[in-house]
Amino acid sequence: MPTIGTALGSNVLKAMPTAENIAGEINHILDDPEYRGMMRQDLANVREILGHREGSVELAQLAARILKGQSL
Repeated sequence: MPTIGTALGSNVLKAMPTAENIAGEINHILDDPEYRGMMRQDLANVREILGHREGSVELAQLAARILKGQSL
């Protein structure tokens, strides 16, 4: 099952989201087709899981739990 961390780039979520970290993650996405493909698939899976109308609310709640270090 995909996680928001893998779908959004684990480096950005694990580290402080600085401009350098975000730029590094963007470069990784652009330069590595396999990594980019994995992220696209993970995002497609997240979209499938959260596809109903309350998906954005559930995503926000899930992100909050991740940021607080709670298990999924």
